[in-house]
Amino acid sequence: MNLGEVEDLLEEALEKASDLLRESESELEKLAERIEKMLEEARERPASALEILRAAKVELRTAKNALRKRAREARQEFRRGVAEALEKAKEIARGASREERLELMERMRELVEDYRERFRERYEDWASDVERKMEELLEAAETTREIAKRRRFEIAVASRGIGESILDAVAEALATATEALKKTEPGPSVVVSSIRIPKRDLEVIDSLVEAGLFRSRSEAVSFFAHRGIEASRKWLEEVRAKIEEIKRLRAEIRKSLEEESGERSNRA
Repeated sequence: MNLGEVEDLLEEALEKASDLLRESESELEKLAERIEKMLEEARERPASALEILRAAKVELRTAKNALRKRAREARQEFRRGVAEALEKAKEIARGASREERLELMERMRELVEDYRERFRERYEDWASDVERKMEELLEAAETTREIAKRRRFEIAVASRGIGESILDAVAEALATATEALKKTEPGPSVVVSSIRIPKRDLEVIDSLVEAGLFRSRSEAVSFFAHRGIEASRKWLEEVRAKIEEIKRLRAEIRKSLEEESGERSNRA
């Protein structure tokens, strides 16, 4: 029995589904171009970078939803074509003998499995390409966000008139500050009374907060206090040892005085 018409329907279903996937790839390329322009604008305009990046994030989220919809449409289109091919096979089988119907069913099963495998391969290749391109766009957006934060900090520091030597020192610290924040293990904290710090130091802290590196003055001061203690730990350990020695000597002297006083009382 001739299954040419059935195979034509399966081929048509595969091509229609593939066309939908190819259209989505074209749309993704256009999206990548738009996102790249937005990221370039964010790098050139650091003051507006966060707003631009938020808009890019919305574009990416919208595109992700559209890609999911297009993938669903492709799967549905292929399943629809397979269903039509099966109906055509049933139509061909009408009036055939039992042996012919069994042979037809076996050939039909092989055809459908072959086309399903071909569609599966195309779909998986498409999904892999889409995932890779989306990851590249997200990584580019994150890199741009970090660059913009750095530029905003530099502009904020410069606008406050802080000397070049201080700017260079803080800029160098910024290169490792984010990593240090990640490594610093959060522990129990307590509220302390207000402190006085030089105005210029406060300007630097405000710039770090404005650049988004810290959420508040309190968090920035706490971080640098902790880092200062960590940097001076060897010296502090030596001081602590001396203090403990002084405490021990005081305790010994106090004990000796108390014993001598007790002996005098007994003699009296």
